[in-house]
Amino acid sequence: MNINLTEPHPYLSWAAPVSILAVFIVGKVLVYYYKKIADLNNLKKGTQKIYQKLDQHNDYIKTSLVNSLIDQSLPQVRVASVQEERNKAIKEINKHKDSLNIVYLNKFLKTPNPFFKEGDSLTEEQIKSIIIDDDRNLVIAGAGSGKTRVVVNKIKYLIEHKKVKPSEILLLSFAKASVVDLNQKLGSLCSARTLHSFAYNVVRETSPVSINCVNKIEGIVHDVLQAQLRDPNNLEDFLKFYRNSFNYKSKPLAHYKSIQDLRENLDKKKITYQTNNRFGKIITDRHIKTLKGDWVRSVDEKFIADFLFTHGIEYAYEKPYPHYRDRYLPDFYLPRHNIYLEHLALGENNYPVPIIEDADKYLQGIAWKRNLHRDHNTKLIETTTHLLNKGDSSTYLKTLLDKNGIRVSQLRIDRLSGGYSQFVTSFYDRYQLSGLSLVDLEQRAAEKGEEFTHFYNFISTFIQNLEKLKETQRFLTFSDLLIKARKTYEAGKGQKFKYIILDEFQDTNRLALDLIETIYQSSEGSTLLLVGDDWQSIYSFGGSDPTLLKNYDDKFGATAKTCLTGNFRSSKEIVNLGKDFITKNPDQIPKNIESRTGITHSKVELLCTSNLESSIRNKKTDDSIFILGRYNEDEPKNLIQTLQEQGYGNVKFMTIHKSKGLEADHVYLIFSDSKWGFPSIIQDHPAFNLLKTVEEKYPHAEERRLMYVAISRAKKSFYMVYPAQGQMPNSPFAYELSDIMRQSKQQSNAN
Repeated sequence: MNINLTEPHPYLSWAAPVSILAVFIVGKVLVYYYKKIADLNNLKKGTQKIYQKLDQHNDYIKTSLVNSLIDQSLPQVRVASVQEERNKAIKEINKHKDSLNIVYLNKFLKTPNPFFKEGDSLTEEQIKSIIIDDDRNLVIAGAGSGKTRVVVNKIKYLIEHKKVKPSEILLLSFAKASVVDLNQKLGSLCSARTLHSFAYNVVRETSPVSINCVNKIEGIVHDVLQAQLRDPNNLEDFLKFYRNSFNYKSKPLAHYKSIQDLRENLDKKKITYQTNNRFGKIITDRHIKTLKGDWVRSVDEKFIADFLFTHGIEYAYEKPYPHYRDRYLPDFYLPRHNIYLEHLALGENNYPVPIIEDADKYLQGIAWKRNLHRDHNTKLIETTTHLLNKGDSSTYLKTLLDKNGIRVSQLRIDRLSGGYSQFVTSFYDRYQLSGLSLVDLEQRAAEKGEEFTHFYNFISTFIQNLEKLKETQRFLTFSDLLIKARKTYEAGKGQKFKYIILDEFQDTNRLALDLIETIYQSSEGSTLLLVGDDWQSIYSFGGSDPTLLKNYDDKFGATAKTCLTGNFRSSKEIVNLGKDFITKNPDQIPKNIESRTGITHSKVELLCTSNLESSIRNKKTDDSIFILGRYNEDEPKNLIQTLQEQGYGNVKFMTIHKSKGLEADHVYLIFSDSKWGFPSIIQDHPAFNLLKTVEEKYPHAEERRLMYVAISRAKKSFYMVYPAQGQMPNSPFAYELSDIMRQSKQQSNAN
């Protein structure tokens, strides 16, 4: 074989580059391998270092310490396949941290400690909630669980054991009563403050100008609103928002084809009305409020009442007819003109609208009224649902009234603005507490449709006008204090704290939580403790949002949670009644509350109103007694005064809302025949839906929590007081509670 050494061999022409490629690949593999080995070695060394430091720690280990050690000792890996190993290592480190914390807690619990001596000894749950000391801490404190004792002992523990200065502790609460109670128990050790009082001090100390904090702004709102409505364009937006079905809780009756159609519309709008399912009728209680303050029975009647009121025509609603006082209440009486006005639910061709089931009977009733007026020579004028809603309702009414000699004056802007100032004030307050901007509001309104867009046009102009007035006159609302205090901390000003403790966290709103979070973030190395109970969140009308507590760790990350499940207030029967009732709603933080009182001879019973006074007389005169109502109107007339004059000085009436945070030996809950019911049928104006981030899915969720608050006030006995012997109140809650009572009694007898 002859080989020409001067010519490259064909084999070498392709083998050489392949060899170079192989070398390159091998080099890459070796680099990858050495990087992986280095990453794994660093991971192993770093993990060991972290374990050593954690094992040497002799206090509760915070999440922030672990995160800091991980950042220092576990650098980011260069090889992607090692990332999974790093994630596993971090998971194991956190497990180790949790194990060490459990060992620390158990050791602490077994060692006699002089720091926890406030009267009776504390339970393990209470002590754990005090000594657990992560960066973020949440104590779920059930009713009667000794929440105040925990907060007070936490302060003492911080000052005496951890040597924290009182000035380094920020102790806040939403409720004035809670602040008073905490300060009485803490003495000179530390001072509790309401959130608004703290914010006021922050703003006052850092603001270069004097501030004027306004407690009630409804009068100012009225003036701004009145000036705004004098502008024709603003008035047009307002009237569009006011008149359409969005303003009311349902459409005029003429728009419904049947009772079922009405029910479906109410369900669609998530509006609750009392219905009588047995007879298939809507209960026609007075459930719609007019600008004048009357409660009327229908959308159409509200429009008529508001038209009369805002055009200076005096009227009386459902004033008894003088010639038939017991049986006939005409819709409207115009005293200056001695004219009666009846609004008739008649559609086209003057035939009753479809939801009137017995049309013949309804027509007979109309004929009876007309004959009654004719016989007694009184003047009657009539409006109908069809004609009122056919075209321009205002023009229709004006024409009818003019025709009957009733002069319709120009629209009274003062009455229109006065009637809506309370609503606008409430909306503005909640708007500030929501933390939303006008841009957010505009976007939400656009998503909800034209009706909400009209409202946005009106309310955004109002908000901008009010903001300008506040700036020129230098006054602040309570919500402004929170906003300005938050901005102060965002600017790097404001006092820093080592511990921030917030009581009654279930009452928080987004604006307040933003302030608390800003203070926490600006105080490097600080610890946050939030104390509350989602089962007792009952102030949504004031802007509180129960989801902030329930979903706290989902939004803010790792949070050490403890739950106080022992009830040291109420008997076993009362605790079980409240627990069985409130846990019907599954969308809450679960907790197994148990009575720790040892109270015997407890009563949980139904009671007729006629037996209320005698039942109270059978109690000891020095026992505390609450008579609770859903509304102020539920107070039994003269009963409290009579009982107090006879030596029962500890008998008090209050609404359930006012009773929160209080307790009594015996609680009587009044189920009256109130037109508003319990759960309340009074619904928020649909405009407030623009401010809600999360809609509670469970029916009557807040009303259920309110009932739980009522039950959990009682120590020894709880009575449901119903109107008449053998007659249950018209309340689904009453039936539900009576079923729970009956089942509990059956179970007790079986055992």
